[in-house]
Amino acid sequence: MKFLKMTSEEHKDYIDHLIPLFADQIADAYGLPKNEETLGIAKDKIRFVLRDGQDTPNYYFFHLSEKKQKVGHIWFSFEQDFNEHVVYLHYIDILPEHRGKGFGQKALAEMISYAKEHGQCQQVMLNVYTNNDAALGLYKKMGFGSLNTIMRKSI
Repeated sequence: MKFLKMTSEEHKDYIDHLIPLFADQIADAYGLPKNEETLGIAKDKIRFVLRDGQDTPNYYFFHLSEKKQKVGHIWFSFEQDFNEHVVYLHYIDILPEHRGKGFGQKALAEMISYAKEHGQCQQVMLNVYTNNDAALGLYKKMGFGSLNTIMRKSI
């Protein structure tokens, strides 16, 4: 698995690709309709995090490449969590035709190696929606454990 840095145009295309995926996850997780409002929420959240777009400090965007073929994307950042340096996985996206082939595991392993080498990170952190069974399975398989649980109830 290789990480290929995105060009500015590829980054724009990636964010355009990511917004509807993120909007669907928000809608599913919060029981919202999948509409323009949900797309707007996803756009606003991404713009808030990426204030400087691709040039936001300590944020990294890569294509995932296996045998010279693009199989997905990964977005992570180096951050401080209390007194530790962590790599925070924001998004991993394996293209549909490449899912179930172990590329998610390879990408996470490569991200961890990259983080150790470039960010002196001691931990990996991420958020995952509880309805994302594929991601939950991958993370559990890779040894991740829950740090906290956010619960909600409609009233």
